[in-house]
Amino acid sequence: MMLAHSTNGKEKTELEWKKLLEEGGFPPYKIINIPALPSIIEAYMQ
Repeated sequence: MMLAHSTNGKEKTELEWKKLLEEGGFPPYKIINIPALPSIIEAYMQ
């Protein structure tokens, strides 16, 4: 949705996602690259 309707949004890098997830209490995460979308992010609370 952000990419389709935002005029100043941008995609996050893996490092930006890592920081955001860790600060939000989701330190274990996995990024799955798939051909149909940029990626899927699985995040787990500890």
